[in-house]
Amino acid sequence: MKSESYACRILLGVLSMCLACVEVVRPSFVNGNSLFVSNGTHIIRIDRTSRIRKIIYVEPEGRIIGLAADIEDNLLFWSDIGKRKAIFKSRLDGTRVQIILTGM
Repeated sequence: MKSESYACRILLGVLSMCLACVEVVRPSFVNGNSLFVSNGTHIIRIDRTSRIRKIIYVEPEGRIIGLAADIEDNLLFWSDIGKRKAIFKSRLDGTRVQIILTGM
């Protein structure tokens, strides 16, 4: 299994893109590789083989600045410094969204 990687590219102090790139090894979830990206208000899963994109989370007033995937436990984590100011987690498909820390 390849290790997960995480990167946030910052330009002049403003977030331009966050991503978590993982090789999915559970065929029951997705066959192939998935790339998770955020534009600040949406989290999008991109199948790296087919290039199909799926929005899995939307926060219209959000500013998502961190994104990490835990494929061992089928979880996605992100921080949002927008209106809600919290750290969240969900399943890799975007379901079961929970706030795990507030008051950031």
